[in-house]
Amino acid sequence: MLVSCENQNLKSQLFLEHNFLKIIDAEAHPEGFTQRKITKLKKSEKTIIQLDPKIAYNEDADELLVDFFDKNPFYKDQFKDLIYDISYNEFSIDHKFAKQIGGYSIHFNSSRATDEPRDKNTERFAVKNFKSFDNKAMLVLSKTENKHIIVSVLLFVKNKSKWAIVKREILAKT
Repeated sequence: MLVSCENQNLKSQLFLEHNFLKIIDAEAHPEGFTQRKITKLKKSEKTIIQLDPKIAYNEDADELLVDFFDKNPFYKDQFKDLIYDISYNEFSIDHKFAKQIGGYSIHFNSSRATDEPRDKNTERFAVKNFKSFDNKAMLVLSKTENKHIIVSVLLFVKNKSKWAIVKREILAKT
């Protein structure tokens, strides 16, 4: 049983690492500032991502997901097996996770999500309510921005061994 959990945690961590740019890019640079442009920046101008290493279930986020799926019956039907039959994957990202992906430098923190980022090139994110099974996955991503938190849902479908985001929607701004 322990080996099975460790194997699932590794798969979940690899999913986050391999899809990091898809997950973070649009959130870190919503004005169309793409990863292609960011890779040309000097190192001092690159974005630092402070990522909460604990991927866990969050009841408040779950309530937002219920509302989202009630308002989006197409996605509720498309992801019903994942929604109802699969448990949330809870784990902590370990030291094997990449420290640099694209133009992003990744740092792990355990500080509160409401803390202010250290400088203008720092973005703070947390992944919660992550589920993955077969060819579907979903997660809730929160971003701290100017003492506000933006919470989004991301739905993924795997096609020909590549994951694609089929829906990204802001669930709440606080």
